[in-house]
Amino acid sequence: LNGLMKYVSQISKNFQEVDLSQMPHFKYYEANKLGKVIKEMLRSIKRQQNSLLEEKNKAEESEELMRDSEIKFRTLYESSNDAIFLIKENKIVSCNQRTMEFFKCNEDEIINKRPSDLSPEYQLDGELSIEKEKVILEEVFKGIPQYFEWQHKRPNGELFMAAVSLSFVELGREKYVQSSIRDITIRKKHELELEKYRQNLENMVEERTQELNKTNMELSEKNEMLKKTLHDLKETQSHLIQSEKMASLGILTAGVAHEINNPLNFVQNGTLVLQRTFDAELPESKEKYQPFFDAIKTGIDRIKDIVKSLSRYSRSQKTSASLCNVNEILDNCLTMLHNQYKNRIEIHKNYLDKTPLIAANEGELHQVFLNIISNAIQAISDNGKITIETCINDTYLQIKISDNGAGIKKENLKHIFDPFYTTKEPGEGTGLGLSITKKLVEEHNGSIKCKSVFEEGTTFEINLPVKHKSTRYE
Repeated sequence: LNGLMKYVSQISKNFQEVDLSQMPHFKYYEANKLGKVIKEMLRSIKRQQNSLLEEKNKAEESEELMRDSEIKFRTLYESSNDAIFLIKENKIVSCNQRTMEFFKCNEDEIINKRPSDLSPEYQLDGELSIEKEKVILEEVFKGIPQYFEWQHKRPNGELFMAAVSLSFVELGREKYVQSSIRDITIRKKHELELEKYRQNLENMVEERTQELNKTNMELSEKNEMLKKTLHDLKETQSHLIQSEKMASLGILTAGVAHEINNPLNFVQNGTLVLQRTFDAELPESKEKYQPFFDAIKTGIDRIKDIVKSLSRYSRSQKTSASLCNVNEILDNCLTMLHNQYKNRIEIHKNYLDKTPLIAANEGELHQVFLNIISNAIQAISDNGKITIETCINDTYLQIKISDNGAGIKKENLKHIFDPFYTTKEPGEGTGLGLSITKKLVEEHNGSIKCKSVFEEGTTFEINLPVKHKSTRYE
């Protein structure tokens, strides 16, 4: 450009020295135009020259910065506490002094090696080192930095764990992958020890927790046992109290029956004497007074039935087991409860013609049927019906007592045999009736179950074993 500039300047100078008046074939305005073109060429060349000088200065500044940057990079590169090497085309082309210290070898044993060549065949996760290396380097060349842990292998065969950072860098016009490696073997060792301590601590905590859970379970079981024992004691106490009451009631009813029998015999004998006297002395008036004697006889028979029922009910000794006629026991219970159902409840009896006698405590069977029939009567608020059936079911005598009363709700049905459970108002029931009934039936090797539909009625089914060797029929 400088030579061109000098050449054009010389042309301009020569042109200015020409005497245009000596050249008539030139017109003045054309010469003037040519002079302007030459001047414009000079200005353009000058601008290009200035531009090139500016670019040259910038390039020199850039080269200076690059040299400065390379010096700084090299300084950091060599002074770093981490091992640093540069990778190009998947091979190590440069490394710092720290790298040789890490790998305990010379530079010749590192340069032109792949990172996987300085690694065991397989990494700790089971992947091939060379395959894993390819994947990681591909990501770096995409501009994605990589941070990971890697197991390296020294030329002497030693293994060590390293924290690796890979990034893409440009040095001059060359592109590299820079790898920074930090030996974390000691850290990993400490981590493993901490993990071992943590695991041991967790195991100790787990063992202690299991021991505490076991202890809690044992305490809970003992607590449940104590609750059950307390419940059983309360139930036994209630049964004992009830048994004492029943024993006292048995003694009382036996005494009352005996005391009623004596004056009743006097009344019956006196009535017979009086009737015979009337028949002998006033035969013509027999039709007139006979209805009165019949009414007296009916009353005496009624009293006898009541006394007989009381006498049989009082037979409640625990050691006493005799052959019992269930039909008679049911009739005695109906006699004793007659006042509670008369004139409002119909009693339907479907007894076996020949009911087998069963070996049982007659007083306790009275108590069983009194409880169930009494509950049936109480379940019927106005008019209703109670049906009592007896039949043979295999080796058991089956007694069914049904009513069309209020029935029992489904959610309450499973609790009716629980001690102290009652749906009656406070003061109207203790909740022991059916519990004692179930206990007495089971003591006779029998079973009891209940079926009920709310607002439709209830059926109790009692099964008592029939002992064939001693069984008789009445």
